[in-house]
Amino acid sequence: MRKLFVTLLLFGLAFSSCNSQKNEKNAQQYSKNTPAIVKIELSERTRGHSRSISVTPEMTKITVNRQENNSRQDKELWDKITAETQKIDVKNIASFPAPSEKRRVDAALASWIVITTKNETYSSVSFDSGNPPLELKALYKILSAQFSSNEKE
Repeated sequence: MRKLFVTLLLFGLAFSSCNSQKNEKNAQQYSKNTPAIVKIELSERTRGHSRSISVTPEMTKITVNRQENNSRQDKELWDKITAETQKIDVKNIASFPAPSEKRRVDAALASWIVITTKNETYSSVSFDSGNPPLELKALYKILSAQFSSNEKE
């Protein structure tokens, strides 16, 4: 009976050790598949009007009709933006469909989001200002809110 208990105990320890290594490997694989974001941009344009925001860990640059406003990055904003991008399949943002087409007849600003990692740049399809693809809606809200806060300054 004692030999059986020792054998089962050793088997259990070996099995749990293998699972622990497997979990570490899965965590490493996930971090490799989640690219580090270095810059996020939102651009909106139509005839006679353009605005864009470019956000990096160090700086936020807002441009409205060629008037630039640079400011130091608010860590809370950067954390919010990067947390939201972690929820998005960045590699496939070009395939997210635009829900409306008003920009094609100048009834809305044509907008797009560009996410830059250390090695790649991913760009969304063009979409109507205020009506992004569903997958980008939360990120769009965070970025476009910066236009409003910039106007108040």
